Amino acid sequence: MKGIIYIFLMFSSSPIFLFRRSSRVRALLLKLTGADIGSNVDIFKGMDFYPYQNAKNIKIGNGSFVNVNFRIGLGRAKVEIGSNVQIGPNVSIECVSHNLIYETGKGRSASFRDVAINDEVWVGAGATILGGVNIGKGAVVASGSVVTRDVEPFTLVGGVPAKLLKKIYTDEA
Repeated sequence: MKGIIYIFLMFSSSPIFLFRRSSRVRALLLKLTGADIGSNVDIFKGMDFYPYQNAKNIKIGNGSFVNVNFRIGLGRAKVEIGSNVQIGPNVSIECVSHNLIYETGKGRSASFRDVAINDEVWVGAGATILGGVNIGKGAVVASGSVVTRDVEPFTLVGGVPAKLLKKIYTDEA
């Protein structure tokens, strides 16, 4: 049953699913696959995660927004996305990596590392976040960046690999 829901979730891009209300339907469908989805979460068309059996390892907090073509390469890792997070289009979270050395008959062994995106983060279009990364509260990841290490709260990072561009000053920071 979860497999059927997953397939429907992945291909729910017909015109009847293009309205904002349908983004809440996608969030509900993701919840039915086993993910922990908060209230008022919007998920636009094209969200993909693999393997779908590990949806229970995905958590998205209240009020978060996921734009089109969001991908999570999950493996056995966990991905936690906080509340009021904004994720731009074509963002990818890649929790799976492989050994550099090829072993005959075995291939390259895989490793899995969790990702945490804290509250009020904005991830710009086309960014890639690699396994083992923790993005601090209120941080901004610039479009097209590749995040390979932790991001401090209330900072702007960008580039390949992403580096600190500036601190964001707020009442909390």
